[in-house]
Amino acid sequence: MGTLKKGRSQSGTLGTVKAKIYRYDPSQDSKPHHKEYEVPWKKHLTVLEVINHVYENYDPLAFDYGCRGRYCGRCAVLVNGKPKLACFTPIDAPGTITIKPLRRLPVIRDLVVDKSKMNDNILAARPQVQTDTLLKTSADIPKMDPEEFLFLEENLQWCNECLCCNVICPCLNEKEGTRFSGPAVWIQIALRHLDPKDKMDRVTQAVHEGLMQCNLCGLCEKFCPQKIKLTDYLRTFQQLAAKGHET
Repeated sequence: MGTLKKGRSQSGTLGTVKAKIYRYDPSQDSKPHHKEYEVPWKKHLTVLEVINHVYENYDPLAFDYGCRGRYCGRCAVLVNGKPKLACFTPIDAPGTITIKPLRRLPVIRDLVVDKSKMNDNILAARPQVQTDTLLKTSADIPKMDPEEFLFLEENLQWCNECLCCNVICPCLNEKEGTRFSGPAVWIQIALRHLDPKDKMDRVTQAVHEGLMQCNLCGLCEKFCPQKIKLTDYLRTFQQLAAKGHET
């Protein structure tokens, strides 16, 4: 979270935040532009509160949010060029801030983007458990290693599909003939790989989704609002895949 440039308003109050916000309404605008708004600064002010203030006091700009508590992932935007959850990003001091929609996604209007293609990629990865037998009772459910369960409990299952990881990933591209689904898809595959009920070869699936092209730079983990420790697991996945290719 970048600390904004410090400053005080001429009136001697706590100061203001100058929010430069991306605006684009395809029904009216020929191209995107930025508008600047002044918002009173206060302690613990969040980016979402700034956006709400602009909506309520200046313009009816379009944006998306839900839970206000980093659980739903809907409020993800670019804050000073970095993917963040607006509801969970504090503005530490008066100054200037730039807010844009997530890149790599079609803009519907203002800060609202079309996530359908990336969401389709997640669904195509078959995140549901794939079993070869009907589990009739609890006795039929395979037991999970306690350490693996703890890893799921504390890490992967907290993914809220905000797509910040895919937005920041330097390897992600859509070149023709290249399959690189990105961290948002690999998280779902990793979840099922750790599930003893799942019988699908998730390592091979991850390879088909471009896993071996990942350079393990760690940016997906660095900018994950849920602090999911994805890099270590991607490294393990790659090692498992390499062993499989050697045999």
